[in-house]
This record gives sequence, structure tokens and C-alpha cells, in this order.
Amino acid sequence: MKILKKHNTLIHYTFDPLYVEKYAEMTQVQYASSHWRTGPENSLVLQYDVFFSAKNPSNEAYFVNYHHRFDLQCQMENIEADVKEVVMFKDVVHASAQLFLMQNTQDQYHLLDFHDMTLRDKTVCDEKPTRESVTNHEIASIKKAMEIKP
Repeated sequence: MKILKKHNTLIHYTFDPLYVEKYAEMTQVQYASSHWRTGPENSLVLQYDVFFSAKNPSNEAYFVNYHHRFDLQCQMENIEADVKEVVMFKDVVHASAQLFLMQNTQDQYHLLDFHDMTLRDKTVCDEKPTRESVTNHEIASIKKAMEIKP
């Protein structure tokens, strides 16, 4: 895979350190969203978003609200081989999201109930997918963007 551009961007982040003094309840949501499209220079462009929020279920007051985007523009040389690198990039995005939240929620990180963010993608399934199912899904997504029939 030839990488033409790669960007990590923190789109949105809020944290209310006084939340626990004001509210007793909290609901959490976390997921990832992945989208491939064709780009210039015979390339493919991946937009990969990671979302995490913890908020009051009755009034929508946020304890934490986080959105991170990873953009990759590349030229695939061998889809089956290159997809392993793409999955690795996604793993790094998840790990950096967890580290960022740990470092930026101060001493209240323990209140957040992270399930394993690695390899979770709402486009794959609601259950924890395997590395093989994520790899197969990624290959199918790339082929769809390239308009290659499976």
C-alpha cells in the first residue's frame, strides 16, 4: 500500500469535571464508523470515526463527549495484504482514543465503563467481531468502493 495522506483529527471533545456532583446516572455509547470512497490519483480514501459519550439519560447533559477522525488516502497494491495495515491503523486509533480519554478525564476515568474498543465497528455487527470478520469486512468495503464484485 502506498500512503498518500494520513491525518488524525480530534473533531470534538468535552468533559464536565463537576458532572458527578450534579447527576447520579450515566449512560454510555461508543462506536466506530468506517467509509471508503474512491479518490484522486487512482486512490482510495478512508474516513474512520470513533465516538464515545457518557451522559445523563434524562436531560442529555454530557459527562464526556468525544469524536475522533482518522483519514487515509492510499493506493492499494494488494488488497488482501494491505488491509492488514488498515486494520492496524484502526487499532491504533482506538488505543489512542482510550489513552486520550484516560488522560483527559482526570481522576474520574474509573467512572467510565469502556468495553473493548479494539475492532468494534457498528457496520460489522453488534457483537464483538473477530479479527478475521473485521478483515473480511474491510476487504469487502474496499472492493465495493473500487466497484469490484466479490
